[in-house]
Amino acid sequence: GGIAANVAMEGKLVNVSVASDDPHFGKALDDEYRSRPVIAAPMINESSPNHEIFGVAVARAKRGNTVFDQHDAILLESLAAVTARTLSNFYRYRDDVLSLKRVLTAQDHYIELLTTAESLSSVIDKDKLFEMIMSRSSKLVSADRCSLFTTDRKREYLLSKVASGTSRSIVLPISQGIAGHVATTGQLLNIADAYEDERFNKDVDLSTGYRTKSILCLPIIGRGEAIIGVTQMINKQGEKGVFTDNDINLMKAFNVFCGIALSNANLFDDTNT
Repeated sequence: GGIAANVAMEGKLVNVSVASDDPHFGKALDDEYRSRPVIAAPMINESSPNHEIFGVAVARAKRGNTVFDQHDAILLESLAAVTARTLSNFYRYRDDVLSLKRVLTAQDHYIELLTTAESLSSVIDKDKLFEMIMSRSSKLVSADRCSLFTTDRKREYLLSKVASGTSRSIVLPISQGIAGHVATTGQLLNIADAYEDERFNKDVDLSTGYRTKSILCLPIIGRGEAIIGVTQMINKQGEKGVFTDNDINLMKAFNVFCGIALSNANLFDDTNT
């Protein structure tokens, strides 16, 4: 038994100021910090039919002899969700696991992803979050420009408040364009020449004088495996100018963190409106 075992069974976060006060306190696992605070969050595999729980994230004895607060709870739930979704994605994209592992063993990319996960988990203001997602993603895969599209509540439109490199805001029917295809099907698109793809809308290029060539577009998955947005990377920098398999794997991992951060921001908005 114990506190962690109960969280694994019930699927609910536990945050108590004194471990031994919890009715599920177990001497074998919890006794070392019996008089200190403990917080535990379930790691839920949302891609499974029954949302199975395959782990628990536990933190004990907060430094400074203080209790874990609501901010700590959000961070731990985010960590548990990121871990669960990452493992879930490993199963879903099992053919890409070895490739992803090779990418993440590169120290600069690994550090960048960990730094991004920490930064995104602490931002609940959507405008700031959008800007951070775009700046971090473009740097990660060396894209010249990037756009973040989110779905509206009725899933009728794609909304973009930020398109890095421009000052334009974009509203599209969810069935329109490259971003719309990804949002409705959940399938990523890696396009070497946008003008050769009939789904590409040339109007933005014509009105700005910008020339779009390569595009990498991936879905952002939120709670319950729902598609809540799309990242669209534009014009790979470099000699070949085409997004690679490594870029795809990096953006898959990056979008896991985006999904958690956007879900938390949406939840914050819902509880404060």
